[in-house]
Amino acid sequence: MDRTERLALLSRDDEAAAPYAARIPEQQVQDSWQLIEPSGVRMMHGPAAIQALEYIPATRWLGWTLRTLRLTPLATGVNRLLSRIRKPLGRFFPNPRLPRRWP
Repeated sequence: MDRTERLALLSRDDEAAAPYAARIPEQQVQDSWQLIEPSGVRMMHGPAAIQALEYIPATRWLGWTLRTLRLTPLATGVNRLLSRIRKPLGRFFPNPRLPRRWP
């Protein structure tokens, strides 16, 4: 949750996310992360990324700029590219909570 409590990151297995996650088709869950507004509106890819940027005070200007310049397709493309290379990138950003493999 951010400081202003406007944005929370939840796993789809989290109890708080259960009412929303149950309505998301499995293929879409695998395709991308989801942003669900308090009103129940669900977004994916570029629109979700831009809206998330606008929720965070430090990046609000970037989200506003991307939306104003109609760069949602570009944000969608970047999101899809990152989702394809997520596993190879994981080598460079290990999860510190997981045990490390010996050599």
